[in-house]
Amino acid sequence: MDKLSYKLIIDKINKRHVDLLHLMLESNKPILLTTLMNYCKVSMRTIKSDFEFFKEMFPDNIYFTKYHGHLAIELIGTLDPIEEYQKSLIENNPLFLVIENSFFSEHETVDSLAEELFISSSTLRKYLNHLKNVLSDYDLSLNLNPIQITGNEFNIRFFYFSYFEQHPEARKLNVLSAEKTAYNTISLLTERFKKILTIDYHRLTNWQIIVEHRLAQKRYVHFDETVYLNYCNDQAFIMLHEALQETFSEHILGELNKHEMLYSYLIILDTVLYDKEAYFFVNDFFERLIVFEPMTTAFFKESNLPFSSHMELKTMLQAFLANLTALTDLTPLFQKNDAQLTIFAKEKYPEIMNRWLSLLNIYSTFVYKEEVAVSLTILTIANIKRNKRVLLSLSGTPATINYYKILVEKLLPREVDLLCHSNQPLDNSLIKKMEIDLCIYNYKPEAPITFCKTVDISKMSLKSELEKPELTSYFYSL
Repeated sequence: MDKLSYKLIIDKINKRHVDLLHLMLESNKPILLTTLMNYCKVSMRTIKSDFEFFKEMFPDNIYFTKYHGHLAIELIGTLDPIEEYQKSLIENNPLFLVIENSFFSEHETVDSLAEELFISSSTLRKYLNHLKNVLSDYDLSLNLNPIQITGNEFNIRFFYFSYFEQHPEARKLNVLSAEKTAYNTISLLTERFKKILTIDYHRLTNWQIIVEHRLAQKRYVHFDETVYLNYCNDQAFIMLHEALQETFSEHILGELNKHEMLYSYLIILDTVLYDKEAYFFVNDFFERLIVFEPMTTAFFKESNLPFSSHMELKTMLQAFLANLTALTDLTPLFQKNDAQLTIFAKEKYPEIMNRWLSLLNIYSTFVYKEEVAVSLTILTIANIKRNKRVLLSLSGTPATINYYKILVEKLLPREVDLLCHSNQPLDNSLIKKMEIDLCIYNYKPEAPITFCKTVDISKMSLKSELEKPELTSYFYSL
């Protein structure tokens, strides 16, 4: 569920229903009605009424049950109908038409658009007031005569990108043309100037659409001269300028002044992929990475992360911060994050999140420090957290060993790796070398295993032995 589409939901009941269904769809266990009531900040009577309504719509999927002795709701069976209904609550929104009309310069009056939507002008004005509130988060305004989104061009492009990224099916979008231009540009840079950056082509295509359309409407960005001078001598900027001369269409090239060329250069940074073996910064940005050396060094020291084994992560974090700083020269909105990611980071990794936030308060000038801390937290975890490993070291016939393997694979969570090993002595040095978190065996090792948790099973173990609650709960606590 994308943040912008959710904010655009007008009806309060629809928004609450979206919240309730989202919570249910995300949960793998029953949810207490009191939990739902507190989340939505409504009465128990309202929650019960909502779920009676859902029960009528989805009699085979909504199930009232008891959980820890209290009334709860559980989803059962196929969830497709519920997901489709949730999607319809979000997408059947007249404000989508308002946004798309504004983007395509189909500026209508309130009365003409109300007639097109078969609603009264007063109702439409209420809807437009809701849109005004959403636009204020982007520091944008809404004119009503005719209806048109107005404001700083950097923020307007960011808003339209946020919308159309989630609605690629919108009418009149020339996706294929943009895909071709984006692909040709990056391919030319790769071929002629070697690898520049590892990017998300889909995201770059979406930006291409927005930029080309705004240029066609003669809507331009303008940088302060100090910002332009900061990047105009970058070798990558010069190379991009040369590549665009060959890949952009003539009518777009005619609109590419120096400010638009710089915009095209910097916007690519929003499409960079941060992963091992990826190219996440250009050589020109090396000195800009060094600016964040004190902050990342402090983080590593406070987190007891060894520099020697995490140098790539350190460089990656500095590259992210340098790229984000450059994107902030367009608009600070690039620092923002989805609210759901913030909840995830705070709930799952509060210590890392707070450490980054504390360091950002000391070392950075970002506007939305908490949201930048979320990005850094997720980037950190994704690159230091490995899957837990369970070693299955068994003695027996091939059929027996594979039978155990099938049983254990079914019981393990998806994020746990199962390794099978029987051709070397089982000892602490092997456990340490393979970085094992749990070892399951059906014979007595030569020496006690002390480097990880162990489970000793019988030679011909019953299924029930592996399915003991204490063992399965341990699997999920890894």
